Amino acid sequence: MDIKSVVAAIGIGSLAAVICYFVNDPVVENISLQLNANVDDVWKYYSRYGAPIVEELFKGAILVYLIRASKIGFNIDAAIYGFGIGAGFAIIENLYYVYVLGVETNLTVFVIRGFGTAIMHGGTMTLFAIIAKTMTDRKIWGKWGGFIPGFFTAAVFHSFYNHFFFNPLILTLLNVVTIPIILMLVFKRSENFLQNWLGVGFDTDQDLLDMVNQGKVGDTKVGEYLQSIKKRFSGEVVFDMICLLRIHLELSMRAKGVLMMREAGMDVEPDEDLKDKFNELNYLEKNVGKTGMMALSPFLHQSSQDLWQLHMLGKEVKN
Repeated sequence: MDIKSVVAAIGIGSLAAVICYFVNDPVVENISLQLNANVDDVWKYYSRYGAPIVEELFKGAILVYLIRASKIGFNIDAAIYGFGIGAGFAIIENLYYVYVLGVETNLTVFVIRGFGTAIMHGGTMTLFAIIAKTMTDRKIWGKWGGFIPGFFTAAVFHSFYNHFFFNPLILTLLNVVTIPIILMLVFKRSENFLQNWLGVGFDTDQDLLDMVNQGKVGDTKVGEYLQSIKKRFSGEVVFDMICLLRIHLELSMRAKGVLMMREAGMDVEPDEDLKDKFNELNYLEKNVGKTGMMALSPFLHQSSQDLWQLHMLGKEVKN
């Protein structure tokens, strides 16, 4: 995903904020007239229950289009698009508050309110994006139903923020602390869900390696996933990704074998070709890039234990 896409996402979010202004204000005024109530009182309740739904709907509409049009390949892309859209929305909303409240308002209030709003809008859209991408990829609840949980999750978080249960400083701190943690948990959960759907786990390393070596991946869910990868990368990069996957699986299985033999009290002599394999692995990782590595992450099993196993093999080779 390039910088132009990020800038476009921010621009789209800003446009969504402008549209929401022309939707929310007439709705509040109409409700006030119908109920013969004060506009400020109506807006107080509308901002808690109505505005979050309207704003998440317009912010999320572009994400729905991008996901349905297969323009977002991976969860990390969805997260970046989502946060960019939310950030763009927050920029316009904060500028609006500066205009309404006036420059005489305490600058600290603007900074705290603005930062908290940016984190909130960016966070809710990121949640929307990751959940929707995960569910639609796995075709849960059909072609469109997979967007519903993400939308309501975003709306609920937005509504909670707009209730202002705490003062702006505490609320901003809560956003800064809790939203990143929630996003990490959701992202990790989506990756685990993908692994389960693919049927990839420690017990299947040998099977997966056999399929890669024999060219039989195409008829499996793994092959279906790899087909989706081809739409996002060049042929050369996809080839490097397959090679990287094969070497990583071989090294992972080798590491487990070494651990088992050492636990049994047996000394293990390092293979002469391990150094070449690690050099090739490092070379392929650079060619594939960070985005490609994230695309392969369901197969690479890069938990702390697995990385330690590979690190142990690397030290074994150097020694």
